[in-house]
Amino acid sequence: MLYSFRIRGLIIGCLALLTFCLVPLFAQDKMELEIQREVLVNCTQVAAQGLSGILSGMENKEQIEICRKFVKPIRFFTDQSGYFYIYDMKGVNIAHATQPEKECKDLFEYRDSKGNLLIQGLIKAAAEGGGFVDFWWENPLTEKEEQKLGYALPIKGTDFFIGSGIYVK
Repeated sequence: MLYSFRIRGLIIGCLALLTFCLVPLFAQDKMELEIQREVLVNCTQVAAQGLSGILSGMENKEQIEICRKFVKPIRFFTDQSGYFYIYDMKGVNIAHATQPEKECKDLFEYRDSKGNLLIQGLIKAAAEGGGFVDFWWENPLTEKEEQKLGYALPIKGTDFFIGSGIYVK
C-alpha cells in the first residue's frame, strides 16, 4: 500500500513537472529541435531520479512492477506522442507505455527498418551517463514507423535505463 502512494505521488509530481517543462510547446506547433531535446532530457532526468528513489532496496520483481505502473499513464508533448520505456542493460524490455506486448522480450538484437541496432545504441548511451540515439520506431499516434530521436538515462541503483524520444517530422 505504501508503494501505491509513493507511485501516485511520483506520477503526480512528474506530470506536474512535465506540464511545467512543456508549457512552451503549447505556444507553437513546431518548436526547434534543440528546445524539444532540452525538454526531453529534463523530463527523463526527473523520471529517472524519482524511480531511483522509489526502487531503492526493492527486489527485482517489485522494481519491474513499479516501473510498469509508472510508465503506463504518462504522456506528454501537445500531441501526446511522448512516453517512457524502460529496459535492463541486457536489452530486455521492462516496461513500455505504448507497446506493453514488448515487455519481458529480449530486444538486444532488434534492428529498425534502416538496420540500426537501436536497443544496443540506447544501452550504450545510458551506460555513458545518458545520451541521444537516432532510430525508426512506430509512432503510436500514426501507427507508422517514423524517425525518432531517443534519449536514454540510467536509473541509479538498478540495472535499468529509462528512455523517451521525439518523433522527428
